[in-house]
Amino acid sequence: MTVDNNVASMIKPDDKVDILLTFEAMMKSGARQRVTVTLLQAITVLGVGANLGQGLDAKAAAALRNQEEDSAAYTDSTALSLALSPRDAQYLALAREEGNLSVVLRSPGDVNMYQMEIATFEKLFQ
Repeated sequence: MTVDNNVASMIKPDDKVDILLTFEAMMKSGARQRVTVTLLQAITVLGVGANLGQGLDAKAAAALRNQEEDSAAYTDSTALSLALSPRDAQYLALAREEGNLSVVLRSPGDVNMYQMEIATFEKLFQ
């Protein structure tokens, strides 16, 4: 999965993230409306770009940062490697085709699973 470089700079291997999907849905009323759902929760990040969390020494870490900065000059995104079950990988692949994905960094230690409702502007302004 790819994320904006600004977001990727905050995410490190072993962090937990949630994946959100925003798409246009047909509501019960028949109207089409943009909604956001929490697709996946508390997913472990295995790697960010070339950083696989392998415990580099200072020299190797500096070289890796320089390499990633050079790559970032040519792209607006960075690859995230995520620990996903086959089922979750299928849903993530489907979601990429359906709408816009967002990655949200969890607070350290937060591995809870939350019951989430679909977010709509209608609910936001009630």
